[in-house]
Amino acid sequence: MLLKNANGVPPSTGATPVIDRLVDAGAPVDRCCRILGVARQNHYKHKRTPTTPRQLRREWLTVAELVPARPPPSVQADPTGLGTC
Repeated sequence: MLLKNANGVPPSTGATPVIDRLVDAGAPVDRCCRILGVARQNHYKHKRTPTTPRQLRREWLTVAELVPARPPPSVQADPTGLGTC
């Protein structure tokens, strides 16, 4: 579900996490919504909407792309730094 500002135009994507972080830091919700161009009612509506399985999978895939795969044990560096001599 897309957030929309007071004019019915969607703002830049990702406004809700930004608003949540600002509110956690002590900023008022109404001020954050006004600055980011999001209607306060739509912000709360978006927060109440449950996450769909598709959204969960996309988030999981995004995180999986960011986390590097662990190399096999035979390729890992020696934790002592002394080498194998």
